[in-house]
Amino acid sequence: MTRFTIQIITILFSFFLLSIEAYADTMYVNDNMKITFRAGPGNDHKIMALLSVGERVEVISPGEDWTQVQLSDGKEGWVLTRYLTTDIPCDMEMKDLKNAYQRINKTAAALKDENLTLKTELKTVSEDLKQRQQALDTVQTQFDTLQKESANFLELKTKYEKAVTELSAQTKRADELDRSLSAALKSRQIKWFIGGAGTLLLGMILGFSSKREKRKSSLY
Repeated sequence: MTRFTIQIITILFSFFLLSIEAYADTMYVNDNMKITFRAGPGNDHKIMALLSVGERVEVISPGEDWTQVQLSDGKEGWVLTRYLTTDIPCDMEMKDLKNAYQRINKTAAALKDENLTLKTELKTVSEDLKQRQQALDTVQTQFDTLQKESANFLELKTKYEKAVTELSAQTKRADELDRSLSAALKSRQIKWFIGGAGTLLLGMILGFSSKREKRKSSLY
């Protein structure tokens, strides 16, 4: 078999599949009583199953009186065309709506529970945020106080250092004055001592001279 022949067969097979898919529409058993699912297109063929209202089938080969269909389990057979419809049966729609309503109710209940949980978490977070804000305010107050005290401390430190410098200078000056005063007092004491000694010596000389004069006078 040549490559060209294989390509032609492949193309023809693809068209065949497309033609099958074109007829494979989804239909439903309408709102009548159960219908027969037969082995062939006619009442003389074997009944293989009874299809309930709303049962879903895939159309394989549509016909005016009989339609070939496939069930959800893969079985193929024939049913009367007038019992098929493309519209979803009312019972099935009602069931779907009921199921959807139940799902919505479950979702609403879950959302309600989640909303309560979120409210509780929000309350907890709000209280925690409030406590954190209070703690932050306290820290801010302490920081402001510390900053103010730090400024006062720096000012006091500057004044203290200035006072220490001035005291040191005054102490040094006082020491110098004390030394000068001590030296002056010592010098004055020496002068007083010399002056006193001179006066005493002069008195003694004068007294001695007076005695000599008196002694001379008595001899004459």
